Amino acid sequence: MDGLNRREHAKLKKRSRNLYILLAFLFFEYVRLQDSYLGFLAPFKIPALMNLLLLGVVFVYFRDLPKDRLIYLIIAFWVLILLHVPFATNNYHAFNAAKAMFLTSIVVLATVILVDTESSLKKLFESMIYIVLLVSIWVILNGGKGPGGFVGDENDVCLFLVVGVPFCWYFPRLTGDKQIKRWIALGTGCLAIIAIVMTSSRGGFLGLVAVVGTILLFSRKPVRNILLSVLLAGFLGGMALNFVPNDYVADMRTISDKQNSTRNLRFLHWTTAWEIYKDNPVFGVGPQNYPWTSARYFHLSPFFQEGARGRSGRQSHSLYFTLIPEMGTFGILVFLALTVSFYRRGLRIRSFYKKRYTDRSCLQVRNKEEMQRGEVIERFAKALLVAMSGFLISATFISVLYYPVFWNLLGFSIATWWVFLKTENLPHTPQGKPKTGSIF
Repeated sequence: MDGLNRREHAKLKKRSRNLYILLAFLFFEYVRLQDSYLGFLAPFKIPALMNLLLLGVVFVYFRDLPKDRLIYLIIAFWVLILLHVPFATNNYHAFNAAKAMFLTSIVVLATVILVDTESSLKKLFESMIYIVLLVSIWVILNGGKGPGGFVGDENDVCLFLVVGVPFCWYFPRLTGDKQIKRWIALGTGCLAIIAIVMTSSRGGFLGLVAVVGTILLFSRKPVRNILLSVLLAGFLGGMALNFVPNDYVADMRTISDKQNSTRNLRFLHWTTAWEIYKDNPVFGVGPQNYPWTSARYFHLSPFFQEGARGRSGRQSHSLYFTLIPEMGTFGILVFLALTVSFYRRGLRIRSFYKKRYTDRSCLQVRNKEEMQRGEVIERFAKALLVAMSGFLISATFISVLYYPVFWNLLGFSIATWWVFLKTENLPHTPQGKPKTGSIF
């Protein structure tokens, strides 16, 4: 039993079974099975029950959680949200944000606990493909609408699909002889792009451009591939437009239109959010409270028009201009620390395996099984880096700070980092930081 006694082996086996609770929850979270394909399940509140099960998993295996800086930062962000509840203008919405963030944090912790081996990481990778497939099919069959919940709006579901495309791109090489899985992953990627077009989301289009650009940047010969892609896009661009709906082309052209009402409305909200921040720079006005304080600041915006229709009660239409006024400087610093740490870890994993695959002396001492394990970790880390790049660009135009997408990507990243350290047997501190003199 690889040095484990029967009790420890049974414990690990039970924990591996609990992984399927997490995977099932992600299906309900993003595919919204209770709202879409399996609507008859709605009265049973299955996602809530699964959340309770994941809370139980975190409680039982809490001691197995690594002492990780990113986990502390996620908890710190939730504490900041919680502290706002008694003082926010709208306590009810602040409380709902705190409750939602608590449930999301439980999922993050459960991910770190349950995704602790290369094989469980691969199962998570594959599950993301099927989630993206089901969401893409639903969007295509419903004219660009999402399956419901926080992925019901066209812009919101488009953001998720943008995040899903990298998983479809990096997974096929891990399928080995299982050609059907390879074609499912590639086909899902194509369906996701079609679904993105059907949403007519301008922010989603920019996010997709960021995804493609980052994939090219991470390729073996980035300069050559980027130049070839630009030339190919220029050569085939006119032909491709013939297959894209005219409405979609028209919507994308409005991105730079200074007279576009949606564009100017966003600038009104963004500049108003900045005025709120200047008045509440330290702690902000509290989660989900921009809509309830904006009316007092609209007149300070250069985009404000006297006598225009009232815009209070609406979101700021941007993750960043939700974060800045609502969470203040403390929240901004925590968010920046989370994002920077996410990229640093992903780039370190990529650098490690890039060196392995180019260093012949490293290749000679590695057997095939070790190389395959490393490839799963490397490609999942790349998918996360690309997905986050697409998310951060698309989120510029959507208020998605409290949605699970960003936080789930962080949970995936933490799990990937600890699987990487264990698999490669690398020296590190208890917090997961590489020790001095190690490969980093």
